[in-house]
Amino acid sequence: MIVACASILSACSGPTQQSADDRMKNSIAGIFNPQLATQQNYYRALADYQNCFAANPKNPEACEEQRQIMEADVRLLSATQETGR
Repeated sequence: MIVACASILSACSGPTQQSADDRMKNSIAGIFNPQLATQQNYYRALADYQNCFAANPKNPEACEEQRQIMEADVRLLSATQETGR
């Protein structure tokens, strides 16, 4: 499982920090584009998981909640991409 997560993390990159103005623009854009909002949620969850994993390299269990959130967001993202085609 950790190997699979590591390969996902190395294959994905996204915004890790946003200014308040960027967050406002993104939340407004998300109203009109739910797929964009879902994607932004995923990237935020990914960054949270990566930060937790970096802070706890010898204790990955400490990041279980962030991993579950990230996995839920990737499932939602996949579903919105399938329905958005």
